[in-house]
Amino acid sequence: MPVEEGDDERWAELPGGGSSDGGGNSSSDDPEEGEDVGIVDHISSLSADDGAAGTLFYPLPAALSSSSSSSSSSSSPDERRRRTLSISHDSTQGLAARVWPSAAMLVEFIAAEVEREKERKDKKNSGSSCGAAPPFSWRAASVLELGSGPGLAGIAVAALAGSRVLLTDLEGPALTLARRNVEENAAEIERGGGSVAVAALPWGQQGGAQRAAEAVSDTRHFASPTAVIAADVIYDGALFSPLLETLEELAFGTRGSAPSPPPPPPLSFRPSPRILIAHVRRWKRDSRFWAAARKRFEVIDVTPGRSEKAGGGAGRGGGEGASGIEGGSKRYSSHEKGALRVFELVPKIHKSRQ
Repeated sequence: MPVEEGDDERWAELPGGGSSDGGGNSSSDDPEEGEDVGIVDHISSLSADDGAAGTLFYPLPAALSSSSSSSSSSSSPDERRRRTLSISHDSTQGLAARVWPSAAMLVEFIAAEVEREKERKDKKNSGSSCGAAPPFSWRAASVLELGSGPGLAGIAVAALAGSRVLLTDLEGPALTLARRNVEENAAEIERGGGSVAVAALPWGQQGGAQRAAEAVSDTRHFASPTAVIAADVIYDGALFSPLLETLEELAFGTRGSAPSPPPPPPLSFRPSPRILIAHVRRWKRDSRFWAAARKRFEVIDVTPGRSEKAGGGAGRGGGEGASGIEGGSKRYSSHEKGALRVFELVPKIHKSRQ
């Protein structure tokens, strides 16, 4: 996550997600002070204050962490834990060098979609009817991650789904860690059939995403990514506009708040990338980002069990009131402070993606 130094003390005082004691510490068993190795097998095991420099071992979600040739139901716990990522982090280098709970939330969300995709493929191969048109496929997708930090989410997607992933952040400690983590997890990435590249991408700069794509050898895949993901990137009011400008450029090819009617698409037209943002609500000012985003995107809460259009009351999922974005009958009624959510941003001129 791109961030300048500062603000660390205030963030360390906030819950990092999941069950927390209110002081930034997870209610699950935390490592002793100074311990530099942790095993994370649940989102709530991550906290905003995750210690100093060290290595975090993250077992990939159980349903997909065994080899593709064996079913998850027949795999033993030991077999499922063989696929574990080794993620170096360094809290002493600032917010961007930490691993945050939203990254794990995003991994679990995508892993569930990959598993459903595998089940649909198995049914098709067995002759069963698949019904509706297939949804988005992560298999071999071109994925650009914004504010990747040490790279947990993007590396996991490559290892789970065989996606081609470009990790991006500000040049500095975060990308140094990301490059190290790509090397450390090369075997798992290769085993999953994916690939991971790393490039600097400051938000808000015209053509920034294109330059990031051109900086790596896999340019042709990342010039028009099929998916854009981000975790815990909405926290600093000064970054709201730059982040939205980058999202707009990726989605529309242009920047600005007033989209013009799109011309008839040519035969080679590519749809806008799918955009997923995992988010923990920590500040009241978060609502300013979502209000601005809704001017050009449909913002949909796709968190399992909470599939509702933002601000739309009981939406597609028939849930409990507004889905956590200001604009519904109850402000943040279902997105309390510290709650983990996954939102999909659908460009308004490309509603056919829904």
